[in-house]
Amino acid sequence: MSFKNQGLPYRVALVMLGLLSIIVLTRPMSGAVWQRTIGKPGPLAAGPQSDGARIEIDATQRIGPVNKLLFGNYVIAPGAGSAIVDTDSQFSTDALQMIQELQPSILRLGDLPIFEDSIGDPRTRPAARCGWEWWHTYEYGVDEHMALLEAIGAEGQALITVGYPDALVDSSDPDSCIISSIDSNLSQMVKRAMAWVAYVNGDPADATLIGLDDQGFDWHTVGYWAQRRAGNGHPEPYGVKYWEIGNEIYFHPDEISPEKYGQDYIAFRDAMKQVDPSITVGASATLASVVRHSTWNIPLLRVIGSNVDALVVHPYYPVKSFDASKAPAVMAGSIECDSDLSEFHDLLASTGRADEIVILVGEMGVDFDYRTEETEPISWAMLLAALQTADIKGLLVQRSADLHLELGIQHWLHGGASSCDIYLDWDTRERYKRPDYYALQMWTNHFGDVLVRNAVVCDTYDVDYGYGNTGPLYDVPYLAAHTSVAGDKLYLLVINRHLADDITTTIRINGFTPQGSAEVYTLNGASFESHNEYGNHDTVAITSFGLTGVSQEFEYTFPAHSVTAVELVRAAD
Repeated sequence: MSFKNQGLPYRVALVMLGLLSIIVLTRPMSGAVWQRTIGKPGPLAAGPQSDGARIEIDATQRIGPVNKLLFGNYVIAPGAGSAIVDTDSQFSTDALQMIQELQPSILRLGDLPIFEDSIGDPRTRPAARCGWEWWHTYEYGVDEHMALLEAIGAEGQALITVGYPDALVDSSDPDSCIISSIDSNLSQMVKRAMAWVAYVNGDPADATLIGLDDQGFDWHTVGYWAQRRAGNGHPEPYGVKYWEIGNEIYFHPDEISPEKYGQDYIAFRDAMKQVDPSITVGASATLASVVRHSTWNIPLLRVIGSNVDALVVHPYYPVKSFDASKAPAVMAGSIECDSDLSEFHDLLASTGRADEIVILVGEMGVDFDYRTEETEPISWAMLLAALQTADIKGLLVQRSADLHLELGIQHWLHGGASSCDIYLDWDTRERYKRPDYYALQMWTNHFGDVLVRNAVVCDTYDVDYGYGNTGPLYDVPYLAAHTSVAGDKLYLLVINRHLADDITTTIRINGFTPQGSAEVYTLNGASFESHNEYGNHDTVAITSFGLTGVSQEFEYTFPAHSVTAVELVRAAD
């Protein structure tokens, strides 16, 4: 978001751009061999490859619970939540059904700078304020977001982005314009954030004073805002834990320095915790592949290191104009992300609180750098993007505990932009699911509750060049495997990163005797450039079939450029 709000922001510009057809090239398999064991070292440590690719699973070795809050998505509030809400102030039946089928575990709420404009009867809420974009209206607000979470069975699970540096020019003027600037009134912004926490989490009987801001506006008490929530139909607190101050502030260091932002973050955090001490308040940080640590993170941590609850990062790869010949680098995005997050976690050691500060992945996904495109690249909506999404999601699942990852948000859930998982044609109101939708659904619908240990041996390839913020990378394995259990089921989820070749793999299981058949779910298309645009909305989808001949050792061929989930059921004793 531009602090000065000049012209349409990039998310709207992307919607208005055309789609570009792309010719895609593939890269041959190299002869290197890779092996990795998920979990602690032990009897599954694999030796040199002698009989092709293999995955060895030890169901007796449980690593820990699957962090389901990594399976989140992002809703933009303006424009009726990008039309999640219909003109009658009700959820669109089609949109709600698609979101319920997806089952995201947590939903981020963004682009809501003046939260009090978004509560109460949607039919009487104010129009878009001056100083902001004309489409920035609030038919979809705080209560609608919470109602959506309840409708999908994720009550209270939200990451709320507090507008910063967004404020009214004069909070005492009900018709005031919005300003988004280093000159925005900090007192007003902090009091508004306190009122927001009070509205969402407060007790109507709480007499804690929020009080007057520097411009003379009275924000009353915690109970005042909680009573307004109750009057709007929800007497009980929503119980939202996760909050973040601003969005990607590090892209504007000339306007707001890390030191200034850090001081303001502390003011927000301390005040918001007066309302609800149990909340987690995140600060906007960056990964080194996007902005150097020395430019933003290190000076920021000098200010907030002893006060910060969480740091919010956005792993996007490759942040470069699309080049089909570099598609193998896109498929190595999870390897680059692993390096980025590990380096970031190590940096937190400088605070002495590395084991206390949590990392929130506030956005993630493929990025082909809209800033360098004259037209919207269809590559954003290709199978290739979904493969990277599923792969990075797997990395987050595996590294959640040791990196202190508490949640992960995919970008975006619904709307007319190039990266929306559920695409909406604003003219016809037709909706359809893009490949990225199915990438998340593979995790929400086809993975278990507890991680178990596995070892993988397979061929590798090299990315011996830099492509945006990705590479060079060497010995990138073609297969990534993730294993889990839930009840009497064992789940194997595999990404084949090879863009041309199927990979026949021996699967060996210890500590779990499966029935002779299994269900297999596959996300794939004719090629990694496949997409669901231009009327062919089912070109890329999840297909399923029953696999027979399953035992504690069997072979399966994972198709090129695919995500596959094999669901095995324990055999009766």
